Parts: sequence; C-alpha cells; structure tokens
Amino acid sequence: MTNHSERALSILLCEDEPLIMMHVSEFLQSRGISVTETVKASEALAEMAMAKFDIIVGDIELPDISGVELAKSARAIDPEIGVIFATGHLDPENARQIPASLVLSKPFGETQLLRAIRKLTVDS
Repeated sequence: MTNHSERALSILLCEDEPLIMMHVSEFLQSRGISVTETVKASEALAEMAMAKFDIIVGDIELPDISGVELAKSARAIDPEIGVIFATGHLDPENARQIPASLVLSKPFGETQLLRAIRKLTVDS
C-alpha cells in the first residue's frame, strides 16, 4: 500500500443506496479522506482508468455487476488497491474469493469503517 503521509487517502465508494452513500461519503470527507462516489461498478472502473485510489469500498450487490466482480476487475487494474465490501448478507461467502479484502456487515458503524481502512493502509 502507498505511503499516505504526503497526501490524502483516496477512496472510491461504489454504493447504490443513496442514504448510505451520502452518510459514508460525508463521514469520510470529514476525516480528510478524498472520496469519489459511484453507483455502478462500470462507473467505478471508469474512475479507476482516470485516477489512482487507495481503497475501494463497494456494496456486494450492485445494479450492473457484483461487488466481487468489481473487486476482481479493480485488482486487475491496480493489484495494490485495498478492498472493503459492504453487505447486508450474513455470510458473503463469495467475498472471500478476493484475497486481502475485508467485509463490513450493514449497518456498520463509523468506527468499524475507520478500523477497516486503517487495517488496509497501516497493516499492509
């Protein structure tokens, strides 16, 4: 993972629920984190073609393709990108296909999200 001391952490947020998107985005921005919002996986991948992100936070169930497929495509573009899945499912078995990824169960708290981000940026 990249050294973040010289620049703001950059997160690509892919979430199709508007209230969750707004809450997570506002919270992360209040912490000084740069956030790019997308609703569909195809939009997220288009953003990755234009900019570098440290972490992708994505819903597992997206309107176009699954969050797991998004993560696989994102890692093909940038093998170092951190992946955090957000899901309402109790046991997202398919998310385990993605090495070095974390799963947050909805509804998740701000502390859980920060802990996951720290784990991907500090522990790696």
